[in-house]
Amino acid sequence: MHKSSYLNMSRFITEYLDPSQTLRIVDLGSQAIAEHDSYKSLCASPKWTYIGCDIVDGNNVDVVLTNAYNWKELAAASVDVVISGQAFEHIEFPWVTMSEISRVLKDGGLCCIIAPSNGVYHGYPVDCWRYYEDGMRALAKYVDMEVLEVQTQRSSLDFADYDKVWQDTVLICRKPEQRSLAGKFSAHARQSMNRYLVKSITWEAGQTALRRKYKLKYLQYKLLLLCPFVFGRLRIKFTDKKNKYKALLKSVRLTE
Repeated sequence: MHKSSYLNMSRFITEYLDPSQTLRIVDLGSQAIAEHDSYKSLCASPKWTYIGCDIVDGNNVDVVLTNAYNWKELAAASVDVVISGQAFEHIEFPWVTMSEISRVLKDGGLCCIIAPSNGVYHGYPVDCWRYYEDGMRALAKYVDMEVLEVQTQRSSLDFADYDKVWQDTVLICRKPEQRSLAGKFSAHARQSMNRYLVKSITWEAGQTALRRKYKLKYLQYKLLLLCPFVFGRLRIKFTDKKNKYKALLKSVRLTE
């Protein structure tokens, strides 16, 4: 984590969070690759509970999310603040992640996302996106969050860790205090649709990779998929006929 990212998150926490309030703070993408790669020290207020979340276990990870787009480990409306730095460029479907952030946030909850607008490829394990202000606004708009602040670093701060390479964009947004019934239904429908689409996309991608690995043509692959179903049906029919035959023999013996 470069120094400018740490300072941006520090400013958010100082200006927007009250140390006298009891807060649950989730840090998305919290795994610390190096010792300084964490915002945990910024969330050290006695009344705050810091929860580091990531899709893999490791240093500074309290909760491992078994599904990157369906956080069963975190209940709805259970979190006051979600923070994330240097993670959103590695998320393939960030709008689905925003839906999950909206789901776990309480009404009026705050979110701060920091992601680069520039920089070299760095896959952990993938590197998909760069964000400007409009992109961050679009993510917030997708989940009906109020944008409080969004800005992109345009010039170098002359830190030794090459902050000018990344030129981070910072989004600070808030979940509405209250939603209408129609708004809640819309959010739930959006979350369900997102999960279904991601599941279908990743399933199809997996099947395509399997076909390529074994050099199967499309028709061969479909026939291979049908085999368990066909043989299963034949086995059921054979078992039914076998049972009927046994019952018939039993009845014949009883009549004799």
